[in-house]
Amino acid sequence: MKKLNLASSLTLWRALAAIVCVLSLAHAPRAQSQETYAAGACSQIPGSQTCIDTTPCKTDSNGQQVCLSTASLPSGALAVPYSCWQYSYQYACTGTTTDTCAQYRNNSACGVKGSVCNDTIAETGQCDEWTYTYSCLTQAQQTAQQMSCTSGLFNDGGFTTPPNNNNSFARGALGLEITGEGQTYTDGNSIFAGVSESCRKGYEGIQNCCKSTPGGQTNSAVMSVAIGAAASVVKYAGEKAIDMASPYVFDAMYSNGIFSQALTENFTTAFSMNAADGGGTLGTSLATNGLSVGAYGFTVGTGTMSAGVLGGNMELASFGSDGYLAFNPYVFAAMVAIQVIEHLAQCSQSEQLLALHKGSGLSTYINETCAKSVLGSCVQYVDNYCSFNSLLAEIINIQGKTQLGLPLAGCSGLSPAQISAIDFTKIDFSAFTSQMMNQALSNLPTNISGNYNPIEQNSSNGTAQKAGSSVLPTY
Repeated sequence: MKKLNLASSLTLWRALAAIVCVLSLAHAPRAQSQETYAAGACSQIPGSQTCIDTTPCKTDSNGQQVCLSTASLPSGALAVPYSCWQYSYQYACTGTTTDTCAQYRNNSACGVKGSVCNDTIAETGQCDEWTYTYSCLTQAQQTAQQMSCTSGLFNDGGFTTPPNNNNSFARGALGLEITGEGQTYTDGNSIFAGVSESCRKGYEGIQNCCKSTPGGQTNSAVMSVAIGAAASVVKYAGEKAIDMASPYVFDAMYSNGIFSQALTENFTTAFSMNAADGGGTLGTSLATNGLSVGAYGFTVGTGTMSAGVLGGNMELASFGSDGYLAFNPYVFAAMVAIQVIEHLAQCSQSEQLLALHKGSGLSTYINETCAKSVLGSCVQYVDNYCSFNSLLAEIINIQGKTQLGLPLAGCSGLSPAQISAIDFTKIDFSAFTSQMMNQALSNLPTNISGNYNPIEQNSSNGTAQKAGSSVLPTY
């Protein structure tokens, strides 16, 4: 009998997730206020001096009448070299802080991977909003003892361990997503185009509509809300419909024609699925049950759909006499702004939408221009951005143009010839592949040790061979 050589090894594994959060400082106006702020927390707003008392003449404590230089002097009155008795000034003071990072910062299982300044006070250059990326341990580290057996027939000690190419899934999935988005989002001449957006800020931080806010929803998430509202839908049909919508694109967060068309096609296909799969009941069920209170931006109606806020209504699905399902990204953005960063409620609908794009990492800063000056000093600025419907499109557009020496302003797409000229080995896709891995991990079974280890433990060790084989040796 041959002696069996036993070797054991210890395997460690753990699950990690990347999380993005925002820390934002708000600035509030202060004029004739009794509030107390810390030293250095306030600064005067350029051009904010305002005359609040232009009474032509006044009488002092001695009974002498005194008049401003701009007044007609009565008999016996004295003139003063001033045109105003009293001025008011406005100051910008650091106010409340929006912090979506506290739960991760206080979690010992999370650590900061990186931080980026999203926005600055134009006059001082001071950063007043940061995006932090945390890596959090979502499952405790586990250990497993593995044992391998050899017959001693030959010495296998010199065999090298095959490489474990862990990036093969990411590279394959990346290629598929590039192809899919490239075919879907094109006008026939270019692909991976962005949308030009802008926001206003200034007055020493009092006005700032360039903040970012979390809450942007992917096509998959938007589909989940709509399908979830149709409570009586067969479970399989609902899941199948949601799977048809991508978790990597944010078409619903734009009023752009190509993006809106792609999202509408997702819903049209989902709502016209074969009735044998339960899909035929989607429209009827949605019309009957309505939408939940938290379904911001959605409308179920009958008759002709209205244009909605800023003409942003898009018809996602029509179900005959039962009506239609519509979505308006501007309404969605406004509701999120009110709940997350109240300061954004004072901004335009387009600026609120940009805040969502920035919060989802879909916007790239282009430049800043002065929109309003007072006495030679700029008091209001406009920041210009290029925003995209996916992180992948942003990466290829911005890094590709930078590599080819093309201008970023205008947010135009790339032609097929320009795409072919890009050296994709020099493109950093790590932000998107991290997003893909998080999506994949979110769908993994949670009880791996309970579900899979027993199967391994109950299997036979080694190889079961039939006696008397003419090919295999007998031991």
